[in-house]
Amino acid sequence: MSDILWNPLNVSPEEAAMANEIINGGVGKRLSEEVMSEFKTGAEWVMEIGTRVGKTLVHMYRPEGTEGKELPLLINMHGGGFIKGRRDQDIVFCRNICSRSGFLVADVDYVPAPAMRYPGQVYACYDIVQYFAEAAAELHVIREKIAVAGHSAGGTLAAALNLMAIDNGTFVPALQILDYPGLDLNKPVSEKRNSDSNPRIPSWKAEFYNKMYADPEDTAQVYCSPALAADAQLCKMPATVMMYCQNDTFCDEDADFAARLMNLGVQVYAKCFHHSSHGFAVQRNGEYEVAEKMMLQALKALAEK
Repeated sequence: MSDILWNPLNVSPEEAAMANEIINGGVGKRLSEEVMSEFKTGAEWVMEIGTRVGKTLVHMYRPEGTEGKELPLLINMHGGGFIKGRRDQDIVFCRNICSRSGFLVADVDYVPAPAMRYPGQVYACYDIVQYFAEAAAELHVIREKIAVAGHSAGGTLAAALNLMAIDNGTFVPALQILDYPGLDLNKPVSEKRNSDSNPRIPSWKAEFYNKMYADPEDTAQVYCSPALAADAQLCKMPATVMMYCQNDTFCDEDADFAARLMNLGVQVYAKCFHHSSHGFAVQRNGEYEVAEKMMLQALKALAEK
């Protein structure tokens, strides 16, 4: 395995302790049994998919009553600042969307930083999307109805893997759902509007997340900061749903990204939420019902094509 894909980082004992504290805490890690069992699926299982950076676990969710049927597929990338792994809130999100959309859902359990760093997670997510496209017939997946979704850091990965597919001339999903993604890691967090608006993620902690994920000299690469992609790349992006919050650090870069896509002729369904905070859609607070409706409407439109 190439070290280039991992970009190892030597962390101090203090940084290691901080990373572990972040990984082991935070919203959505543990939810009640009542919340966990709210949405029902027909089947759940785990796949292990080989990628160029090693085997990656993918958690699968199939809607009830669809065994043996060809289905559209949503490939989901969870958030967590690239540091946090898969949490209970991500399981609930996948069960929710699966049960209400009729989509098969694949939740990518990518290796978080600092154990794996940029561009490792991008390669893993890209390779998994390409795997599902290539194995669509075998997996009873409708290839032309594959969508990707990402939340926060997962949204960064979703946008990045689509740019990689565009550049490589390989399979590009039909739809991307970008949920308050961080799209410009090259700009210091302290220079962004609302950089300290979220007491759970003050600017110093956001900078720590970024340091664990990517080396400073890599943050200007488009697969690390999709906002820096050229128009020639962005005009080939798939139909896009974007949700972002007015009081979020990522608000301005998300709004600019949505506007660029629209100006380049990409179909965009975007909304700035004024009464919600970062993470609201998956944590199911604030205006989450509106965000869920946006996602489900877009998935329904794709399924009916």
